[in-house]
Amino acid sequence: MTEDQNNEHGSWSQVERKEKKEKPKVLLVGTSNTEQIKTERLSAQFDTMKKIAYHIDQAEKVIDELEESYNPDVIAYHILSNELTKKILIRMCSQLRNYTKD
Repeated sequence: MTEDQNNEHGSWSQVERKEKKEKPKVLLVGTSNTEQIKTERLSAQFDTMKKIAYHIDQAEKVIDELEESYNPDVIAYHILSNELTKKILIRMCSQLRNYTKD
């Protein structure tokens, strides 16, 4: 993209304007262990949104209810710790694997 600009000699010329690249978007879905994470301090290289979910089903709902304008490039899960005490490990891993295929 170009724009006209007055240079130091008083004449007008066209200069290239740099387009700002959109940063990659990261969604962090996790248990109370993630509550203290300050997403704005993670990295200037990407934008992070954090949502609290205690179980796989809740994480699924959080992701399904995301606004269409927020389409994350990466989803980081931290949800298995609460599931381990209540579900059979094989069934839980199968459920998570099925969800991540989408």
